[in-house]
Amino acid sequence: MRADNPIVIFGAGAGGRRAAAHCGRARAIQYFADNDGSKHGTRVDGIEVRPPQAILESPDVSVVVASIYADEIFKQLVTIGVPPHRIEIMNPDALAPTGRDPFPYGFFAVVLGVPACLAGIAAAALWVMR
Repeated sequence: MRADNPIVIFGAGAGGRRAAAHCGRARAIQYFADNDGSKHGTRVDGIEVRPPQAILESPDVSVVVASIYADEIFKQLVTIGVPPHRIEIMNPDALAPTGRDPFPYGFFAVVLGVPACLAGIAAAALWVMR
């Protein structure tokens, strides 16, 4: 995954908004994806909300999962055909407005030499292997 790849944020709620604020400084946000059909076609902070299947139309995007249901969403994304290496998991603890870094993967960032937002891929791999 490259730092200049655009992202889709899965979760158009409060966690998604925090992820957009965090990642949007460094990466282009294409849209939010959400399972809630009532949100499809609306905008959150000026960013369009689309159904999860729209991710398959954008093979170069990375997906940042910003939901307390990350386990289920990760499985859903893999089931519909999103490669696991394109999925980054936001720290569930960061979904509460505590001011914590939503991607506390500084260790991975240092080891891998990538921005912490991208280091989520290493955490996603560990998440799958647990």
